[in-house]
Amino acid sequence: MQITGTSSDNQFSFAGLSLQENKKPSTDEAIDDDTNSSFFKKYLHKFVKDEASVNSTSSFLKSSAGGSLLAGLISPLIGPVISKDENFSRFLTISGIGLSAISYGLSLAVQSIAKKVKNAMTIRSDVSSQKDINLDTDLILDEDTKKDLWIAMKSFFGYKSGLQDPNHSVKASDMMILFGPPGTGKTKIAYGIASQANRKIIYANISEVESMWRGESEKKLANLFELAEKSGSWIFFDEADALLQTRKTGPMDNGITNRITNTFIQHFNNKHPNVKVILCTNSPDNIDPAIKSRGLLVHIDKQSDEANFKILKIKLESFGLKKDNIDKLFEKFSSRLMDLVKKYKLAGRDIESAVNSALHIAEQRFQLDTLNGKEAVAELTIEDLESEFKRTYDMIEKTKKSSLDIGEGLS
Repeated sequence: MQITGTSSDNQFSFAGLSLQENKKPSTDEAIDDDTNSSFFKKYLHKFVKDEASVNSTSSFLKSSAGGSLLAGLISPLIGPVISKDENFSRFLTISGIGLSAISYGLSLAVQSIAKKVKNAMTIRSDVSSQKDINLDTDLILDEDTKKDLWIAMKSFFGYKSGLQDPNHSVKASDMMILFGPPGTGKTKIAYGIASQANRKIIYANISEVESMWRGESEKKLANLFELAEKSGSWIFFDEADALLQTRKTGPMDNGITNRITNTFIQHFNNKHPNVKVILCTNSPDNIDPAIKSRGLLVHIDKQSDEANFKILKIKLESFGLKKDNIDKLFEKFSSRLMDLVKKYKLAGRDIESAVNSALHIAEQRFQLDTLNGKEAVAELTIEDLESEFKRTYDMIEKTKKSSLDIGEGLS
């Protein structure tokens, strides 16, 4: 089964289904609009496009504030020397203090703008560097996963149904939740789905949203939704179970968790109902039920042995292993490689880790043989792969056991 599509500014064709959309502004335009939206931002943002100019502008304003305040404080002493007029002396004092307050206020405004510009530039950098991902050619997915994903994507984009009147269509869902074991390609799939619709992804995780300061996390979350709506981008929440946890009441109430989850639901439901969101999680049970009930749940499990066999070859190629070495492995040891894949059933990311470690071992062996005057052969062997597949698998199992032990200790 192929998941294919073509896109343009206002029309997207997906698996024979068409979706009409209005042309959206670019993410850069939305960021510029977002950072220039007030009086201060309109006139001062041009001076704070980088950190150096921010610091120098702010330092200058703070120095001016200090100088003005100092002038205001000593004016009662120097006023009588300059003039006998008490009103003039009072004027100097008030002017000095007033100028210091204005300068200090401007320095705070610059810092506020700087913070927003820095965040916007970070998002812009992430969005502009995204590459299109083709779900057919850039990912190895077995047929069952493709089928589940295809069905979910139809609902995500909306489509015409043969069961309905021609003037109606199935309402698109605005949230998709990709869940499954670590390392199965959920993040790449999310970016691939966005590529199908010619959309960019705004990436968000707990470290970028959660703040120790009350109210800051909610503001960051609100800003993400605002930027996504203005730019026509989608939001991708990685490790969503850590950010959008089940709300609790009573002694177990975690204030910040509850506030973040409430804010997400408010913006997704009411304030920004047209923003599409993709959540990624290894632990869907930890996500608040009210959020799960609004999303399309798609299970991305470990791939079949046949798919992982292909992934192994792709990983070897991606690390730049010489073609003759790869050909030798897959021609001479094909059955052993398949047995390796079947025995340990590693996820794609874990296969990549095992291949990387095996290459390091092969390189280390070559270097040591060269130093010791032995006949050195620059080659990755089947034994290297078998050793590192086993070591990776053992490490994963130890981690699982440690997590279970900790869980039992807390219960």
